[in-house]
Amino acid sequence: MSILPLTVPYVCGEVAFSFASRLAKRNAVSFREFLSDMGISLLGLLAGDDRALMRLAEISGADLGALRQATPHEVTRGRWRFFGQEFSGEAFRSSSIRGCSHCLLEDVSSGAGHGIIRGTWMLELVRSCPIHDQPIGFLWRSPDRAHRHDSSCRLEELFNDNQHFPWMSQSATTTDYDRWVWRRLSADKQPEHWFDRFDFQATAAFFDALGGLIASSGKTPTHATIKNVLQHADHGYELARQGQDAIRHFLSDHQERFSPTAGQRQIFGPLYLLLAERAPSSELRPFRQLLRDHIRQTWPLAPGDEILGEPVLSRRLVSVGAVARLFNADVDKVQQSLAAADAQPQISKLKPDDWVTFDREAAARIQIALNLKVSDSQFCAALHISPELFASLRDGGLLERARSGDGSGWSALAGQAIVEELLTGAHPIGRLTPDLMSIERAADHLACGADEIVRRIREGRFPRIARHLKHSGFASIFVDIAGLDGRAITAEVFAQSLGLAFSEMLSFFRKGHSPARIMQRDIGRKDRITLSPEQVASFHANFMSFRELALAATVGWNQLDHQLREQGIAPVLGCQRIYRRSEVKALLT
Repeated sequence: MSILPLTVPYVCGEVAFSFASRLAKRNAVSFREFLSDMGISLLGLLAGDDRALMRLAEISGADLGALRQATPHEVTRGRWRFFGQEFSGEAFRSSSIRGCSHCLLEDVSSGAGHGIIRGTWMLELVRSCPIHDQPIGFLWRSPDRAHRHDSSCRLEELFNDNQHFPWMSQSATTTDYDRWVWRRLSADKQPEHWFDRFDFQATAAFFDALGGLIASSGKTPTHATIKNVLQHADHGYELARQGQDAIRHFLSDHQERFSPTAGQRQIFGPLYLLLAERAPSSELRPFRQLLRDHIRQTWPLAPGDEILGEPVLSRRLVSVGAVARLFNADVDKVQQSLAAADAQPQISKLKPDDWVTFDREAAARIQIALNLKVSDSQFCAALHISPELFASLRDGGLLERARSGDGSGWSALAGQAIVEELLTGAHPIGRLTPDLMSIERAADHLACGADEIVRRIREGRFPRIARHLKHSGFASIFVDIAGLDGRAITAEVFAQSLGLAFSEMLSFFRKGHSPARIMQRDIGRKDRITLSPEQVASFHANFMSFRELALAATVGWNQLDHQLREQGIAPVLGCQRIYRRSEVKALLT
């Protein structure tokens, strides 16, 4: 088909739907009718589909390359490309249109109707106009896709309604973060900072989360630049461009306002929520590694703890406060022993005792230096173990490693090591569910001795081990007896035991990888998926979750990810973190 008799000139930077809307208005037909008559799919137009853009260029004489550059393109479902950068669909607004009022006024004066919509205005990360140093403001919202993107009609309505047109209603100064955004979208993509080699959208999300943490700490500047939640990104960017050491210093100062027992989720807030997903995106991995390394180097973590959702496999650091409590000793005495053992940490009078850390070997030297042997009752108090449980484990030979060399007492430090061994791979929990039981209660429920429960823990015969964050010692150990007493368990509980999101477990069943039974609930409530003990056993015989695989192979998540990629092992169809046992067998040898 030849070029339409009635056309409008294409303006550089105009997004495809805006140009199509102006063409429709020029030909005096509705936006819907125009697209239908021209054989252009609205969805294709909005997704930057080549067929839609080629057709639009064909009937208008516009430059196809310019249309492609100014229109976001959906490469695959949920993944977009724009200005040479990769984005998820979340990067683009779905129900509202934004714009720069100054640009629109200039459009009118230059004869471009009631204005054009630029493609960059569709990108959520773009907050300001680089030409006018003004914010990109809200123009209109509509749930109807065709109505929303008929921009020539919507702009005409805005211009005719002076009360609602954002003439000069918003005023703000473009920040350094905004300039960074524009530089990443420009042709000049030479790295200026350490983070410029990473994914654009992931980096911006990191700035926003880091800035949110800065705001929660009360360390933000008193003046405001852009008065909305996106101000967090400015604070995050300002700190990040000072370097990774500056970020680590801030994280240390921030965490020391809390006790380590508060947990990483509470302490790191928005940063934790961004980086602690069960299956973090590869784009976020560099920032996850930054926070992970910081936590590993500064937190007194042990088995039963996690680093951003990844189980801790061994203890590296011990805190002065924890050792003092375990030995029932004065903090000053512990610090003096550290100095005598040539293991004095960097102690600041301003640093809380629970954040003054040293290596585990030094703790053993302190115990020897203080000649610390404890009696039965003192051992029970230090390790939070009842006299009955103590007697059962002692008589079953499960505490022999905690006996002192001469057999006349007990080592609290060795007892703590036994606790940590039992908690390897455990899930930290803040509250109990009906199927989670203490060692003694589980022994009563399963009609066996407490020493047998401990043996089953060591042999991995419970679907899940949990560490209660509000308890310590043996009192923090809970076992999941779901399915062990012949009862079916829900898919939600089963997914949790594997370290999986329920949505992934649901996808696994829907793809027919493993059978599951649907049980009918009361009228008006949703059905639930349950698994019999036989079905649970069948899953474990044939599949492994990523978390299970890392624990079985005793490797960190980064190393396991690398090994899986190197050997070309992919998750089962429709899943992110479930693998066939037969395919990962080589990783377990």
